[in-house]
Amino acid sequence: MILNLDSLNASQKNEFFALARELDALGYNIKVFSGSKHALVFEKESGNEVGKVTQDMIQDEELDYILYSRLQLKKKTTEPTA
Repeated sequence: MILNLDSLNASQKNEFFALARELDALGYNIKVFSGSKHALVFEKESGNEVGKVTQDMIQDEELDYILYSRLQLKKKTTEPTA
């Protein structure tokens, strides 16, 4: 989820929360830098940075576009059960 939630104002929390929820489900964390209005996305397991997201992107673009085109994350696939 959001690694530094306490450093965000109410507006930023709302803007980044939906993205953070989606990233969490895919295995990523997000660290938002309140002063510069951008965030870095990290893999949960390795801690490796995978990309940067700005507030403008979140306000202007669909979440799927940010996740799969901008950040080029892989969609989770579910295995069929027998």
